[in-house]
Amino acid sequence: MYMNNETTFGMGVAASALGQRHPSGAWLCHPLLANVNKVYVATLPYETKVLAQEIGGGIAETGCMPSCRDFYDPNYGHLVQKYLKAVSSAEARAKIARLIEWLTLGAGVPGCMHGGGSPEAAKLVIRATANLERCVALAKRLIELEEEIEEPAPAKK
Repeated sequence: MYMNNETTFGMGVAASALGQRHPSGAWLCHPLLANVNKVYVATLPYETKVLAQEIGGGIAETGCMPSCRDFYDPNYGHLVQKYLKAVSSAEARAKIARLIEWLTLGAGVPGCMHGGGSPEAAKLVIRATANLERCVALAKRLIELEEEIEEPAPAKK
C-alpha cells in the first residue's frame, strides 16, 4: 500500500519537475508522465483497497458487521461483543473493520477511477506522446537488427 502511494507521489513530482514554462508564465507538467500518473492514480487505489480488505479479513470486506444498535442492545449486545472480541477489544475491532469497510467499499472507488477524467483519456495522451517508434529503433539498434518488423493485423471478431 505504501509503495502504491509513493509511486503516484513520485510520478507527480517527476511530471512537475520535468515540465516546462508556457509563454504565458504558467507551468505545464510533462504530458507523458502526468498522464501515466493519472492511470496509476486511477488504478492503484483498487489494489490498495484489495490489500486492506485482505488484511482486515471477511469482517472488514463483507459489510456484514453488526450495527451500533446491535452492538449495544441490552438483550444480546454482550454476545455480539463477546464473539467479536479477539486480541483487541470488540469495540476496537468493530471500529477498525468499519473504517476499512468505509475506505474500501464507499464512494472513493468511482472517485479513483474517474476523478480528473477517465483513465482512457490519459491513455490516449500516453499513446500520442510516448514515441514508441523511438523505443523500437533503440531496441533494434541494441540487438543490431536491420530487418523491418511489421505490426500484426488486428484480429477479426
